[in-house]
Amino acid sequence: MSSAGFKFLNSTGSGLSREAAKEVRSHITRTNFAKRRQRIAEAEAARRKSGRTASEGDGQLAVDQIEKLEPSAEQAAELYRYALFFSKFWSLAFLDGTCFPGNDDEAAWVALITSEPALIESTMAVGMRYWAPSLRYQRMAEDHSSRATNFIIQHITSGRAHTAAVLAAVLTMAFGARLVHDDAAWNVHVDGLASLVAERYAAGRDYLPQWFYDVIILDSINDVLGFPRFFHKKIVEALRSYDPTYMTGIAAICQGLARFQQSVEIYRQGSVDSNVASGIEETYERLLLEARAPRESRSSSIQAASLALEIILYLSWRPECRVHLAAVAEQLRQALSGLLVRPCSMMTLTSCSVMIGAVAAERGSETRAWFVSELRNAASSLKYRGWVDPLEVLKNGFVADSCFVEWLRALWEELR
Repeated sequence: MSSAGFKFLNSTGSGLSREAAKEVRSHITRTNFAKRRQRIAEAEAARRKSGRTASEGDGQLAVDQIEKLEPSAEQAAELYRYALFFSKFWSLAFLDGTCFPGNDDEAAWVALITSEPALIESTMAVGMRYWAPSLRYQRMAEDHSSRATNFIIQHITSGRAHTAAVLAAVLTMAFGARLVHDDAAWNVHVDGLASLVAERYAAGRDYLPQWFYDVIILDSINDVLGFPRFFHKKIVEALRSYDPTYMTGIAAICQGLARFQQSVEIYRQGSVDSNVASGIEETYERLLLEARAPRESRSSSIQAASLALEIILYLSWRPECRVHLAAVAEQLRQALSGLLVRPCSMMTLTSCSVMIGAVAAERGSETRAWFVSELRNAASSLKYRGWVDPLEVLKNGFVADSCFVEWLRALWEELR
């Protein structure tokens, strides 16, 4: 891979002199440390504002549990035993104590993480960032993130940056950047990921693991509502060479839906032209057929995306169709329950598919209780560890259609 194409990892580029490269690296280092100090200061200020002490409600009780999980040199030398150690950490930090892995697919995911230092470090960075708001854990998160970056630099330099585990590491770093609203870093991670995907194909590796497609497909719903964690048109374009018809098809529906929502917004601002309404209705019917087309797929992620897109269409143009919305919401619940690897609490908390399901489901129903419970459990685990407002990451990040923002904010208030 051309290291110059992955700017956030190697900003020297091939056209800079040694002096210029040194100056660029120095500038980046200063910038990174400045951002680090800012984040740590903000975290400490939030803790003080809440009136908590450093050992009260900041995860300190469970911290002792984490420290007891540190592997010995003998354990770390044996991959299987280290995977067991990491499974315990994942259960504690990401699933609030729920046993992980629970099936072969989850075990394979843990094995993938423990096979690559960059992925271990990027995962630990997110885990520590949201373990507790205290200064200690924010520093640990920054250290893990820095180490992840260094490992990826080494892979790029040695030409070994196209593995599935490295792709997962960059995805995780993008997720971390989105959670702290660092748009500049997120865009750079996405650019780098798109380059890795394209160059992997050019190197003769014309396949990608299914989990990669699943992550991007599910996140297409977040993109429609203005809070993408991984989805970007550059990544979709890079995937075209691999010929994943369902991926490009869903991306096309999302683009059409975005344009449709803009037309609806303009219409509701005062247009009384019957031709405009007729055009919107025709587009609605066409998009509805397109959104339902992938429903027959055996993939839970494709089914979930298809159902969520249908719900968004209904809410955008016919929100009064509550009976049909409730039925589709139940199907969405079933599809999300069928995912082979359970998402971590931060993935659940920021999942627009889960939020849309809660908005669409009938109040008082078991279906809605499931969606709300998923979100509330994720938020509650963060509150328990000292976060004053776990939903702040959502409130400060959404740029969705005004109607959706209103519905989502009502849901977030319910979760407080």
